[in-house]
Amino acid sequence: MEKYYLDHIGDRFKELRKEQNLTLKELSEKTGLSIGYLSNLERNISSPTLEYMQRICEILGVSITDLLIPQKQEHIIVRKADKITIIENDFLKCESINYGRYNMECLCITLHPGASFNDKTWGHAYDELGIVVQGSMEISIGTNIYTLYEGDSFYICSNTPHSMSNSSEEDCISYWVMKKS
Repeated sequence: MEKYYLDHIGDRFKELRKEQNLTLKELSEKTGLSIGYLSNLERNISSPTLEYMQRICEILGVSITDLLIPQKQEHIIVRKADKITIIENDFLKCESINYGRYNMECLCITLHPGASFNDKTWGHAYDELGIVVQGSMEISIGTNIYTLYEGDSFYICSNTPHSMSNSSEEDCISYWVMKKS
């Protein structure tokens, strides 16, 4: 499976921006990010944070998975070895389970102990459905906060702000399914 790497994420941003006939100035106005920052991103001089990647993806109308992984092949099976790690750091690991041109995509998100994204909330232009398969997580959906355990599931309507954290001593693994338009 062909992959995009974060080292070349700027190339993909530029490609998507040009497909939508947006100038750097227009993208800057819509994202609130400076033209200089966006220019450096597109030239692969700087790397985006998860928050900025999400902000740019929302304006471009794509998911982070769409941004990082080309949709050239269709698959009905994705083997464990074929999952593509989108982001991996001290707090989380986010893997894509990409099936190509279908209307759904799935992420496997591992929140490591102590991971907290409660200071940032996300809302996307698509609905999300998720299930915790290991450990526990605290998830904020709109103005409500829930603690979810292994086997619990959740549903987030499009454009609903949400955030998550893991205050337990073990990894929390969850699967998130997104319905694309």
